[in-house]
Amino acid sequence: MRYLTALTLVFILLQPNVSRADSDYFHWTTNSPDFALHLSGSETDVRYDDTQTPDSLEWAQVKVSVAERILPGVKLRLHGSLLGADQDDRVASRGLDLTGYGYGIHMEFNLTFATFLALEAQSGVTYFSTEDNVEEQQAELDWLHWESTLGIRLNYSLLAVRAGFHYQEIDGEEEAFGTTLTDVEFEEADTQSAYFGLEFQTDKTGYVGLTAYTDPFRKIEITLQRRF
Repeated sequence: MRYLTALTLVFILLQPNVSRADSDYFHWTTNSPDFALHLSGSETDVRYDDTQTPDSLEWAQVKVSVAERILPGVKLRLHGSLLGADQDDRVASRGLDLTGYGYGIHMEFNLTFATFLALEAQSGVTYFSTEDNVEEQQAELDWLHWESTLGIRLNYSLLAVRAGFHYQEIDGEEEAFGTTLTDVEFEEADTQSAYFGLEFQTDKTGYVGLTAYTDPFRKIEITLQRRF
């Protein structure tokens, strides 16, 4: 949380210099809201209170988001998703098809240094809730996923190349009823990773993006965005 707060304050203090974002990549150029569809698959290691070794948590989601620029170089994004989760390492949910939903809020920041070069960052949190039951076994998995990124973006004509650092914190709980009974909390096993991405502007109001994250947060995300 201290990391998220500090990052937000830094970008707000830099606002007098951010107005140049108006000349930057198209999705920072107007106050018009934008709508995005995100398709992603994620995997990370989490540590449960009742085990000594990390377990793998996987989830895939279809997410929609709406964002609006609230200050030059600053966007507020709200999002909701449907998802499916899997953690075969855990006896309580092994063989179950955990499905549910997620929702959250993110702040996005952009600081342009030149027409082709910008500093980008985002901070936010997502709440996930999943459950399933088969015969005499029921399991519920809920977690908060805090994320921050800080990186650079290189713009060349209709193409943007992105790279930077990713930070995460996870705070979750597993509950199971039936043949296996559990009520245990879990958290992220590791916090820091990196990301790489490409964005291609399809026209004046739309783009397609692809982003990949490295260990320990393994993720592939496709984004389709349109400004209104």
